[in-house]
Amino acid sequence: MPDESTKLSDVNMQTDRQTGRSSPAVRLRRFCRPMLRRHRRPIVSAWASIWTVCLIGSAAGQPAGGRSGGDTGSAVFWIAPAPSPDAEGQTDATHWFAPGILTRTGRIVQLTDRRFEYQPAATPDPVQADAAQADTGRPPADTVVVSAGRVLWARPLAIGDSEKEAVDAFLDEQYDAALRKFVEAIEPRPPVWHQQWLSMAAAQAAGRASRGSIAIELVRQLDRRPLPPMVLGWLPLTWAGRDGLRINQDDAKAASDDPSPLVRLVVASALLRSDRTTAVATLRTLAGLSDRPHVATLAAMQQLRTATPIRIREDHEKLLARIESLPMALQTGPLVMLADKLSAAGAAPQARRLELSLSVVPIGPHPDVPGSLRALRRSDSPPTRP
Repeated sequence: MPDESTKLSDVNMQTDRQTGRSSPAVRLRRFCRPMLRRHRRPIVSAWASIWTVCLIGSAAGQPAGGRSGGDTGSAVFWIAPAPSPDAEGQTDATHWFAPGILTRTGRIVQLTDRRFEYQPAATPDPVQADAAQADTGRPPADTVVVSAGRVLWARPLAIGDSEKEAVDAFLDEQYDAALRKFVEAIEPRPPVWHQQWLSMAAAQAAGRASRGSIAIELVRQLDRRPLPPMVLGWLPLTWAGRDGLRINQDDAKAASDDPSPLVRLVVASALLRSDRTTAVATLRTLAGLSDRPHVATLAAMQQLRTATPIRIREDHEKLLARIESLPMALQTGPLVMLADKLSAAGAAPQARRLELSLSVVPIGPHPDVPGSLRALRRSDSPPTRP
C-alpha cells in the first residue's frame, strides 16, 4: 500500500493561470507534507485528517451559509426562545412557564457567528406556521432572521452514511474511527456551517484519541473565519475532572504562543492542570478580547476552574446566573464545570440538581453530556424543558 507521501505525489500540481493563485491541490501539498511526516499512524491516516483542514480552508472564501457542492436539502434546527420582556405584574397564564425550545425545518440561508437566517419549509405544520408568523409578523414563507446565539443545534435532514458511522463510533468511544468518518463526511462538501461542525467534531474525536496535534491544527484552521456559537460549543476544552480529552502536554506547550485565539484557548484549557501559571495568564488575556466576545466568554468560564471550593459553595447561585446569561449554545460546558466543582466542594445536592438537568433536559448535543448525544442520531425532537 502506498504511503501518505505517495498519495500526495499523485495530486495535480497545476496553477490557476487566470488568477495567478495556487490551486487547492498546490496549497494542500505545501501545507500537508510536514504534518504527514509527523502523523503516520495505522488507524486514522494523517492524510484524512489534513484533508479536513484543507476543505475548511477552501471554504473560507464562500458565503457562511452557502454550499460548496450540491444542495443536500432541508435542515432541522433547534432555536432557543426569544428573550421576553419583563412579565412582572402580568396575569396571563402564558407567562407562568418558561417557553420551550423551538423546532424548525427549512433551508438555512446563513449561519454565522452572529446571524442565523432561514427560510421555513414550504408547507410547515400549523403549529410551526403560527410560531413563525408570531416571531416575525410575516407569512412563514418569508426569510426569518434570529441571533446565531439562539441556535442550539442544526443538522441537514438527510445525512450520509459516513456521518452516521462517525456518530456511532463517537457514541461507542471509538474515537480513531470517529475521526476518520467525520473526515469522510466532509468530502461531499456539505453546507459550510455543517462542514464547520463536522470539523469541530473531528477535533473533539482527535483530542479524545490522544491526537492533540491534529485537534489543535483543526481548531487553528477553523479559526480562520468566525464560527457560530453552536460550533464553538464543541470546542475541545476541558470542563470537568472526568473529561475524556487527552491532549498531550507537549503538543499543547508547542502551540502556547499560537496567533489563533481559539488555539490558545484550547492549549490553556489543556495546560491548566500541569502549568497553571501560564494557563491562567493566557486565559486572563483571552478574557479581555473585546473583538472576540465568544472567545472572551469561554476564557472567563475556564478561569472558574481555578476557583476555590469555598468560593464555589458560597457563590454558586451567582455563578449559575452568570452562566445562564451566556448564549444557550455555550452554556453546557460551563454547567458541566460548575456541577463538577460543586461535587468536589461537598455541595452534593446542588451538583446533583445540575447533573439531572443536563442529563434529562440537555440544551443540545454535547460531548461532555453522553445522554445528549443521542440527538446526533435523530435531531428532529429537542428535549422538553420545564
